[in-house]
Amino acid sequence: MEQAEASSDPDRRRWHLSFIVVGAGFSGTEVAGEINELVCSSTRFYRNFRKDDITVTLVHSQDQILPEVAPALREFARKKMEKAGITILLNTRAVAATHEGVELNNGRMLTGATIVCTIGTAMSHLVQYLDVPKEHGRIRTAPEMRIEGQTNAWAVGDCALIVNAFDNKPSATTGQFAERQGRQAALNLVRVLKGEPTQPFRFKVLGQLCSIGGYQAVAEMLGVRVSGILAWFLWRGVYLFKLPTWSRRTKVTLDWAWDVVFPRDLGFLNTDAAQQINHAYYRLGDFIHRQGDLARVFSVIEEGEVEILQTTEPNPERKVLAVLGKGDFFGEAALLGNRPHETSVRARTAVRLRQAGSALFFQIAGTFTPFREVLAGAIIRRSGDFWNRLPDVKRLLDREPIAPLLDPLPAELLSKDATVADAIKALNQSPTGELPVLDETRHLWGTLDRNDLHQIVARIAVIPADKRGDIRQRKLSELLPGAPLYVALEDSALVAYATMLDHELSWLPVVQGKSDSRPVGCLRQEKISNLIIEKMGQ
Repeated sequence: MEQAEASSDPDRRRWHLSFIVVGAGFSGTEVAGEINELVCSSTRFYRNFRKDDITVTLVHSQDQILPEVAPALREFARKKMEKAGITILLNTRAVAATHEGVELNNGRMLTGATIVCTIGTAMSHLVQYLDVPKEHGRIRTAPEMRIEGQTNAWAVGDCALIVNAFDNKPSATTGQFAERQGRQAALNLVRVLKGEPTQPFRFKVLGQLCSIGGYQAVAEMLGVRVSGILAWFLWRGVYLFKLPTWSRRTKVTLDWAWDVVFPRDLGFLNTDAAQQINHAYYRLGDFIHRQGDLARVFSVIEEGEVEILQTTEPNPERKVLAVLGKGDFFGEAALLGNRPHETSVRARTAVRLRQAGSALFFQIAGTFTPFREVLAGAIIRRSGDFWNRLPDVKRLLDREPIAPLLDPLPAELLSKDATVADAIKALNQSPTGELPVLDETRHLWGTLDRNDLHQIVARIAVIPADKRGDIRQRKLSELLPGAPLYVALEDSALVAYATMLDHELSWLPVVQGKSDSRPVGCLRQEKISNLIIEKMGQ
């Protein structure tokens, strides 16, 4: 809301005021209702937007929200939420979440600055490593909650598959079950210590409660269905009596009563994003940052490729300067120089990034010498001084197509399933010692040159001696990283040369197009260097 208030761009203001909640179970429905009520009621504090500018969208994969409650209550909740201004998309799945919003399974893109995901939970990694019986990733237990096959190990909560003796069905992974399981497991432990027989877990569900915002709720308690403000009071009352002492209950009751009589106040809990490491996903064509944006994060590419673009006056068209791939990084120069980004970065393919906030970046750069040296080398290579000294060469290469400079592909190309012996033979037969490596669909998977043999030896060194076997018969896919850098026929010689300089490469594979990674040839740095020298001599 603060960023929307300060924004002068109406589209960006609406983006800041768009909230997307994925999953319409209890958590998703409650958070969508609360966000809608909070933001709409808070518009009185702002002047630059109104309630009509706010969008809250609830995305659900089934044909009804709240599948856990009775159909009549689901319909009541849906109508009340839509009347409050919440957009509900049913039979719709989210397939990707990016900085700009959520991509749906029908190809539509929902844009919004805030995304809340409430779909499912995963087991603790510890559970996966335990050598115990499991079903659907959960630990199987006896009715008493002792782990099957164990005498002194017990499991409760979401990690355990516990059959409820009341109906002989697996217990739901909800709070009211976990709470009773914990109490019953403690009592069984006491019985074991006393030499008494244990008791199976048995619990009859008391009911279901869900707030939908605006002092409205739906509830089903002991077979009785309630909706509206009465259900909201019931919902609040149940949670009130879960508090441990009467003094705490009294204080919370007075606080809630105050909220009913008077409008809400706003408070801001600041979480320092500058100290965090996050994952980020961008679709093909998404901008990770634009030229002129403030530098906030240092990004490392985990998967995919990005292209570096720049706009220079008076030409408003963005020019591609270089391509970065898996393991590369960007954003360091603007952070260290405390200045806006001088280039734009756009996803050339689908991209996954690991991003460190500015404060964390400075901490690592200031204390970790090897990292500082890597940054220094990158800044020197990317400083632009090379091109500033040779502006005519930059213009020349920007107009020069790649196709005339290509070396043809070898008659036989290596597959990622080829053996090390096959690779050595192919390298010895190659006049340049540079080979693309293909996947099963004949698209580019990796690259191989004589320098890569050093990487293969290094990877072999970390394999235990008793598991190496015949190294010559190991597959390339086991020893090479894949995900190579490449350029497309549509790119200019400037993009190819800048990419080679930036990564200190002597060659690059060239593919059919940015969305078609079938190789068509190889481009060596010496070909472009010869072209530059010939043109400069004219």
